[in-house]
Amino acid sequence: MKKIFFLFFIECVIIHVNAQIIVKPYKFTPSKQVSVEDTLTNVDSIAYYSLLHSKFSDQFDGTQSFNTPYFLKDNYTTYNYTIGLLKCIINGKSFYTLRLTIIGQTCVLYKKGTFVLFSDGTKFTNFTEEIDNEVDDAGYRYTVSIPLTINNIDLFSTKLITGFKLYIFPAFISNEISEKMKSYFKVIKIVK
Repeated sequence: MKKIFFLFFIECVIIHVNAQIIVKPYKFTPSKQVSVEDTLTNVDSIAYYSLLHSKFSDQFDGTQSFNTPYFLKDNYTTYNYTIGLLKCIINGKSFYTLRLTIIGQTCVLYKKGTFVLFSDGTKFTNFTEEIDNEVDDAGYRYTVSIPLTINNIDLFSTKLITGFKLYIFPAFISNEISEKMKSYFKVIKIVK
């Protein structure tokens, strides 16, 4: 009796033939009938299914939204920044928002100026969105929500974010978080 088992995230096929286990390399070759999900890399698949899991559908107006996890520096009690991505589908049209938060020790009000630095030295800037602020136990919390275009999403999906600055407050992003965010930017367009 011949049984074939496919292992998730492993590039091999295990074949069980008459009490013998044979492991053969498996090469994925897409055909016309392959879904988008089948063509994702392992890391991008994790991002894709995480976004699907975050899906929220508003029963009143039919709006759908997808959120990345908000990546934190350190841990939930001592973080000094968060970074996240949101997609909303309203009447069949997609809207994207990058949300950045940082803790500062100086109070500033009604400021603009967001800079995102990429590993290749290029920058994404935004001077139109005002930076919101709140006060809490950690200090002054500054947050900006930046609407993104498809071109912005394409840009972010090909580059690694190394840091960002809200007005005068900088944050530097670890390689691990940068790689994860790049995967989310790659797959955010295809989730429905």
